[in-house]
Order: sequence, then C-alpha cells, then structure tokens
Amino acid sequence: HGVPIEDVYLEWLAPAARQMGCDWESDRTDFSSVTIGMWKLQQAMHALSPTFLKDTVAIKSPRRILLASVPGEQHTMGLFMVSEFFRRSGWDVWSELPSDYEDIVGKARGEWFDLIGLSVGGDHKLDALTQAIAALRRASRNSEALIVLGGPVLTSNPEIVVAVGADLAAGDARHAVARAEKAVASRLSEQFRR
Repeated sequence: HGVPIEDVYLEWLAPAARQMGCDWESDRTDFSSVTIGMWKLQQAMHALSPTFLKDTVAIKSPRRILLASVPGEQHTMGLFMVSEFFRRSGWDVWSELPSDYEDIVGKARGEWFDLIGLSVGGDHKLDALTQAIAALRRASRNSEALIVLGGPVLTSNPEIVVAVGADLAAGDARHAVARAEKAVASRLSEQFRR
C-alpha cells in the first residue's frame, strides 16, 4: 500500500522481533509463543523476499560477504534480513548457521570474501568470539577481509567491536550495507595506492 519494502523490513518486522525477544527475556511471554511469533515473521520475510529482491543491483564483479551467526545463537531472523539487504545491493552472499567457529574459519580459509559478518545475540561468549576473530584473520583467504559485527549485543554494549577485534559494527541491515560498501571501497582504494 505504498510503504517502501525496506521500511516494512526495518520498521515493522525487525521491531516486532525485538519486542518478542524483550517479552521473552522479561518473562511476559513463553518460549513457544515467541517461537511461533518468530516463525510467522520469518514466513512474512520469505513471502516478501521476491518483491524485496526484484530491485537487486547488477554488478559486474560483485563483492563477496560471508554472514554467519555466532555458534549456538537461536536468533537467525536478523541474519536472514541482513543477507537480503546485501543481495539486493549486488553482493554475493554466503550465509551460514554454523555448528562451531571452525565452520566459519574453514569457509573463510577456502573462499575469498571481502567482508565477514558475524551476528552476535549476547555478550556471554566474548572470549570465544575474540579467539574466533583472531582465527578468521589468520586463516582468511583474503588477508585484508574486514570483520563486521551486528546483532542485539551492540545495543547494550557498542564497545564490544573493539574489544573482540572486529573492524566495524552495524545497527541495522541498511546501515550494514552502507558501512560495508564504504569500508570495502576505502580498503580497495588504499590497496590501489600502494
């Protein structure tokens, strides 16, 4: 009804998911109600996906991004949404729900990515995240791949980015694409000047 599709994603679906998460954390609702609600939101996103992606930017040499949730995270809707935004902007997206960090490190070792994005739900496993980022930097086929963090933990703990050794943070999917494109362009320009 005339509402931009990006606004449906970012101003309706994302806030509804956040509210469900808050209701669950504060015991205002139970796990099964949140699970059903999140499933319905994901179904809505899947139904809207063809409309959202119809305006995908065609790029001759697309940039590549590996997007993964931190192992053990239950919240994957944000990861799907970010994947959609990157695809729409012409990025070649590899999205993964890993069983452990070695899955992510192995993928970065085996393929070239301009950017590696990690979705972080909580700050309860920061030591493991710090170690994983260091392993990603050592193993990545692209030694200059940028590492970006997104997810709910950044709202309450924005300084986490520096603490765990990441390069960037993104508050929402639109912001993630804009920051990523600017950072990758800057990195490529820097490499060209060398």
